[in-house]
Amino acid sequence: MYLRTGNAQYLTWASQWANYFKTYYLDDIGPSSSEAGNYLYDHMYGWGLVLWGVNRNDSAALTVAESILAKATAFHAGHTPGGAVAYYGQRAYARHLLLAAYVAQATGSAASIALRDKLVSMYLSASDYISSSNSSIVQGGMYYISREQMMYEPGKGGGTSAYDAGRRVQYSYQTAIIAEALWRVYLSTGRADVRARIVELARYFQYYAHQPTHVNPFANSYFGHNADGSVYHGNGDGTANLASCDCSYDTACVNVLVMGYKLTGDSALLNRAKIHLRQGTHYSAGSPSEGGGARLAPDNVVHHFLDTLADPSQARFDYNKGELQYAYLLFENGGNPSVIP
Repeated sequence: MYLRTGNAQYLTWASQWANYFKTYYLDDIGPSSSEAGNYLYDHMYGWGLVLWGVNRNDSAALTVAESILAKATAFHAGHTPGGAVAYYGQRAYARHLLLAAYVAQATGSAASIALRDKLVSMYLSASDYISSSNSSIVQGGMYYISREQMMYEPGKGGGTSAYDAGRRVQYSYQTAIIAEALWRVYLSTGRADVRARIVELARYFQYYAHQPTHVNPFANSYFGHNADGSVYHGNGDGTANLASCDCSYDTACVNVLVMGYKLTGDSALLNRAKIHLRQGTHYSAGSPSEGGGARLAPDNVVHHFLDTLADPSQARFDYNKGELQYAYLLFENGGNPSVIP
């Protein structure tokens, strides 16, 4: 944001975050933390540190980023391609791949390239990926959470009985993270197989993520399809297709659709991305029980600009910890992103 706007406040925030990452972060995800397993597994970060290191010529920042990546490398030491990658959701391996892609592009280190390519192979050969190429009912392609996850949290799609009946679901924002990771890989490598996978994810979002009959099209973070291929939007309590819901999961769809547009030139994907941005910024955030889903402004009036609202209970942005990370591509070239040949 500082590079885009020159606003010194953004530079102050970035500097403070960089200091935290360089000074404390490795301890926070290390053995001294009682929650180290969670932080290492699905709450690992560090690509912002890479951006800081490159743009501020801070070699210490890049060194710490490589140390963070080493923890991810050790975590994946026994993992091989062909297994599930979205067992409890995609954000874990996706964040590891995103970090590896950034470090590889910035430093070219053998370790970062090796982890990046290993994780890409795991995603491209994942056993929990279903696409139109191997299913007659699926549009595009998607990684799905496991039966065990639907058993552990029945609200995620309706439980094991729904899974056994053929329902498959995933989280919009977690899929957005893997799309972002694959996007970074594609931009730095030009791999055709990665490009094709991004397009399949975008097509899945195009077909399943929008329900025009809903007051707020996204019922919650869980979406997917039933056994007959019909669209399923689930709320946290397992209720399908509610009209009052959490709009932040609409915003999470934006970049994935823009990526698809940039790679195909299909304007329908870009138009759908704009619909999700509108839906994600014109309603209140939070689950229905928290008052989420209430309309805050008509469609032709801006309610708020992205990442300008704070969560009063925590030191972070509101609307599920920030919006711009999931929607920045839509603003390229004044809302008319370029198409990549």
